[in-house]
Amino acid sequence: MSPEAPITRPTQQPGPVKPGVNQNRGSAV
Repeated sequence: MSPEAPITRPTQQPGPVKPGVNQNRGSAV
């Protein structure tokens, strides 16, 4: 339940949900 955990941060986990972030992390994923 820590705000530092990636599971609590939906902005760092979802890649396909955000087209902008998906393009940046799409290569890594």
